[in-house]
Amino acid sequence: MEILTALITGTSSGIGLAISKKLLGLGYKVYGISRNYSNDLKLEKNYIHIEKDLSDLKKIKELKSLSKEIESLDLLILNAGIGLIGFHEELDEEKMISMLNTNFTSAILLTKYFLKKIKENKGKIIFISSSTASKASPLASAYSATKAGISHFADSLFEEVRKFDVKIFTIEADIVNTNFYNDTRISVYPNSDSYTEASELSEVVEFFLNQKKSVIKKISIEPQKKRVEKKTRIQNDFI
Repeated sequence: MEILTALITGTSSGIGLAISKKLLGLGYKVYGISRNYSNDLKLEKNYIHIEKDLSDLKKIKELKSLSKEIESLDLLILNAGIGLIGFHEELDEEKMISMLNTNFTSAILLTKYFLKKIKENKGKIIFISSSTASKASPLASAYSATKAGISHFADSLFEEVRKFDVKIFTIEADIVNTNFYNDTRISVYPNSDSYTEASELSEVVEFFLNQKKSVIKKISIEPQKKRVEKKTRIQNDFI
């Protein structure tokens, strides 16, 4: 049986790590792009780690050569993301550029680099977006703009490539229990009904992979109760 190949960004922890484990369990060969190599994946023989900082535009462009090294690609998952919270005029400029590159530019360019291979295999692309993509998000306006851009890009790209039997999916998630909030003024509320586990998003990915003809192309996943804890922090924090 032929082994399917996936490329995922942001695999060092959280959502990307959970999805990597899910795909490895499903028999995929997984290429993972992140700054750090997760200990949970180091013993996986079908996992190939690519160390790259997606906040750096030059490093993103270096990945163009990877499209020649990976002979065949069935699944591309754009997950890498960071955030910035604070009054917009007070945000650190360099941190904002890093966020824009990680959340938006890397996804757009990697899609460009690998779309031909996805078309050849009638494959799938999955974008991990956010619930902030479709609502006003004070103190996170630039972050939410990156996610709105990703969601709109996914919708538009599907119209462009659907005739090639390529499927495009988007997950818009809210309050996922990862280290995303570690250095911010808020944290996940400690009740299980107030957050989504990263493993739940990996189940959504498997659901997408099982679609054959008609396409449910976007899913919003949120905890039953929307609560976070506030911490005393300065603004201009990564989340």
